[in-house]
Amino acid sequence: MGDSRVQQFVPLKKVGTDISTKVANDAINADRFKGTINVETLAATRALLTTDYIAQWLDPNGADRNVTLPAEASSTNLLFIILNTADGAGEDLLVYDDTPTLIATLGPGMSGIFSCNGTAWKYENDSGVFYDAVSGNRGIGTATPNANAVLDVTSVTRAFMPPRMTSAQRDAIASPTAGMVIYNSTTNVLNFHNGTSWGGAGQPVIKTSAYNAVAGDSILADTNAIGAFTITLPAAANAGDIIQIYDAKGTFATANATVARNGLNIRGVAADLMLDVNWVYIKLIYVDASIGWRY
Repeated sequence: MGDSRVQQFVPLKKVGTDISTKVANDAINADRFKGTINVETLAATRALLTTDYIAQWLDPNGADRNVTLPAEASSTNLLFIILNTADGAGEDLLVYDDTPTLIATLGPGMSGIFSCNGTAWKYENDSGVFYDAVSGNRGIGTATPNANAVLDVTSVTRAFMPPRMTSAQRDAIASPTAGMVIYNSTTNVLNFHNGTSWGGAGQPVIKTSAYNAVAGDSILADTNAIGAFTITLPAAANAGDIIQIYDAKGTFATANATVARNGLNIRGVAADLMLDVNWVYIKLIYVDASIGWRY
């Protein structure tokens, strides 16, 4: 049963699940529940038994350790919750079935729920959320979140759903910050905040003064407001980057919009582009260092 450090059980919020209801009417798991957690420091492989407590808080103790689940034939409806209590690199819990086949790797701070139907062990985390205490990465639907992502959402059957609200509800958000994203249920368009205002993803944003464009911008340039101004292209670009510019009010002929190349060519020429035709629209696509931006 491990060492004697068995702590009073509280609902297992640490793994995001309160299992008390789940096992309350389960004859197989109720006796193993007992309101306790097995807290254990490992020195070798830990072979779990069908009589072991459901909650296993295991410390790999400075090295990767194997944890073996009981044989499937004797584990019908059995449940385990395993938490890796380590906080350092190189202290994974490798959870195997009895064949042995690796079912899951729990890094420091990660927890897993393991249930058996009598034929195979099923592994899931608290609602599919994984946390690596060493790197700080979190994954939903993946036990190995991308190392460069704070949150890695993985699925091939379900979609990501951002907060959904009306335009009025969106505009009521106090002090919105650049990068915020919502789905606008009034316009049925994904909206993002650029630090100044809300705009629809892929929808043009209105500019009435000098502006530094970024890849993906769709700009309604209104030179009628204060007169001619300059739109500066990015200093660096990748092949396929797109920037679109529209004459918002048909005033480019009298109040020009200048597209500053910012060190990159436009149609292979090291010169800025003057937009001086009313109602003109251009779609700039970056090709390479030689061509630069083409339209």
